[in-house]
Amino acid sequence: MQMKYITDCLYYKNKPIYSTYIYSETSRKGAIVYKGAEIETTGTFSISQKENRLIAGNYNNIVVIDLERASAPYTIYDNKIINYNHTEYEGTIYSVGLGCYTEINTKTGDITWHQYFCNGEKCIHDILSVAVDKQHIYIGCDIGCLSYIDRNTHSVLETHSFSGGITWLCVLSAANGHSYSGLEVGTYMGEYAIISERKILLQKSTGSIIWRINRVEIEGAVYNVIAQSYDGIGIYTEDLILIKHIPTTDLVYTVEIDKDRRKLLGYNYYTGEIQSTDLFNIK
Repeated sequence: MQMKYITDCLYYKNKPIYSTYIYSETSRKGAIVYKGAEIETTGTFSISQKENRLIAGNYNNIVVIDLERASAPYTIYDNKIINYNHTEYEGTIYSVGLGCYTEINTKTGDITWHQYFCNGEKCIHDILSVAVDKQHIYIGCDIGCLSYIDRNTHSVLETHSFSGGITWLCVLSAANGHSYSGLEVGTYMGEYAIISERKILLQKSTGSIIWRINRVEIEGAVYNVIAQSYDGIGIYTEDLILIKHIPTTDLVYTVEIDKDRRKLLGYNYYTGEIQSTDLFNIK
């Protein structure tokens, strides 16, 4: 299979779901692709899944798709931002765009828009990453400002500065099988950190863009597989020691981990070419 413009991929019931985003000077468009069928979108940057619900972050809206329903399978929330990235926490979808973020209450349908402040001023930059836990909303923008925001009051509690734009945020928890508990941070400059209670537990410099991190367990060992945009794909240990680098002449926004076929697949965004690696031969 050759697919162009893939931005994200995940699995549901052992079948891959892809998102695409196509930009031109006159339009933006994309799709959600599942089991050979397509749902057209306004251009999808990221997808996430919980149980039978798929959330798609699209240009100007968020779509929640019920993967088990054939009729009226989706709900559209027109939040009018770019929706580069999103996360869901306790029924609320948090999504980020240009200098702002929104909260979508999926029970009531209410949408609340919030201005983001970086370094004490109104942010005018792209916000590419967001993560949430019980107390905080974590947001990082394109100038490398990471903010801890009170989830109830939306006041900025603390900030951290990085050299590159923040492209990846994820809340890690030992209860979910991670070796560390804390906030995982990746940047456009290849900076990697895990921060917990104002302490940096792990800090590395990969030298390559950290766009999206996938974790995979192979024969008892856990690896971080990183989509590195123009830098290709990097395979690392949990402590982010490089094991293997797969270069690209294009850019890779996401990596598909197909355990049934024992394959790691990277999709080149513009050409649709696939970079394939044996999952059991990555050392």
